Formats: sequence, structure tokens, C-alpha cells
Amino acid sequence: GNEMHQFLVANALARLGVKSGTIDLTLFAPPGLYNDLKTFVHDRFSQRGGKVEITLKGDKKPRKFQYETVTVWPEGIGAAACFVLDDRGEIVPSDILDGEIVVLDLGAHTLDALQLTNGNLNPESLQHATWEAGGVHVHIREPMLRTAKKQIGDDAANLSVDDIDRVIRLGSVSGDYTLTVAGKDADLKPLLDKYAERYAEWIANNIADGVFDGFRGIRSVILVGGGAVLVEPFLGKQTWYGGKILDRTKHKTTSNLHPVDMNAVGGLRFALHRLKG
Repeated sequence: GNEMHQFLVANALARLGVKSGTIDLTLFAPPGLYNDLKTFVHDRFSQRGGKVEITLKGDKKPRKFQYETVTVWPEGIGAAACFVLDDRGEIVPSDILDGEIVVLDLGAHTLDALQLTNGNLNPESLQHATWEAGGVHVHIREPMLRTAKKQIGDDAANLSVDDIDRVIRLGSVSGDYTLTVAGKDADLKPLLDKYAERYAEWIANNIADGVFDGFRGIRSVILVGGGAVLVEPFLGKQTWYGGKILDRTKHKTTSNLHPVDMNAVGGLRFALHRLKG
């Protein structure tokens, strides 16, 4: 809700092509901070009547638009909504969110855990909802960087986490996890697999077992965020929590969605559903 947040949102909207008019804005906050932040974020984006003015490079005149509606949701709930709302915002009859559901949102820096009961947010779960050093950065990117530097030697002195991140992102699409340094190639896939498994073990020990009692009484676990595809092969094993991890590819409203996009897509579907009402 601060000035930087407001600027980044306005910039994103401008780059989407918005030049004028009114906006129905949906924002997300980490679940562990949601109760403290939702009113603050709403009020900051609604100040000055929600009016925004921004000029991109190449614009001949400022873009002026207005936030007519500002809605703040906890991260994770948008991903859950994808299972019961289609891309037009229509409700799809389903019992997939019946009972106790846990959403694990594995981001770059945080890991969020959100518990839903029959599709409704369980407020009590928000007290242990966000781990600020529980994301991919600490558990995968940084250790991969340290190990890669040791293996490559002096030529890797200037390597950064951004280089590792780029290899992971490109590799997730192409299957090629090659890092090129000083004309030398290094395959980072074995390192990625190693630290992804360790990350999955950390989640199992600290969250699955430590907070949710091994997911006893939990019907399904929804994995979303950039870290989801990295830990799914391990958490989804039958010897781990194979019967609990929900397979999004088997449901028509989520089969074509990447875990990274599910919160944003869910937010859009929420907004479309609200407009229909």
C-alpha cells in the first residue's frame, strides 16, 4: 500500500494499455499479514478518490484513470477459486473445496499456508500463515549459487542469484538447465533436484508435520507459486503425501494453468464473478 506499491500497480496497468476510465482493482496480501494490512492497503489505493496519473516513456500526454473498486484478498485464495470458477467468472459445480483444504503458496521469498473450510477462509489459520524466509530464494536459489561457485571456481566470482534464477526459469520451459560461465557450460539440473528435494523435506518437517499434523484431517493440499513445480515430485510421492496433493491438471478449470499464475487468474475470475452479481 505504500508509494512504491502504488507506483508498480499503476505502471503495470499502464503497460497493459490502460489510458483512461475506471478500474476494478484486486490486490493480494500475504495471509499472515492480511488482517493487519487489508484496510490499510484498501485505504491507501482509495485515497484522492482513487485517481491515478502516470506517464510512460513515449506517451504524449499523461494517462489518467481511477480505482472505482479496490478489493484485497489473502494470497492463496485466488488459486483455490480457480477450481470453482471458470475463465468467465461462472461457478462450476464441484465438491473439490469441500471439507478442510490447505493452500501452500511457495513464492520467491515467502511461503504462505492458507486453510479453507468448505471453501471459506479459516481465520484461525492466519496466525501461522506466512514464513518470511520460507521461499525458493533461501532454500533453492542461494544454496545453488554457493555450490555452483565452489564447483566452477574463480570464473564464477561474479555469478549472482539472478543468474541462477534465469537458468531455473528458462529450464522450466525448455528442459535445458545449462549455465554458461566464461565459455564453460555447467548443467545445474542435478543441483536443482538436490535442493528442491531438501526444500520439500523442510516443508514436510516444518509445515506439513509441524503445523498440520501430517495433513491428517485435511482432504486436499493445493500447491501454487513458483516453487510448486519444484517440490511436487517429492511431496506428491505416495510415500509422502501422495494421496493429499491435488492434481490441478485433472480439473477442467485449472488444467491449463501454471501454478505461478493461479493467484492472478483467480483474482480475475473473482472480479468477473462479482461483476456478474
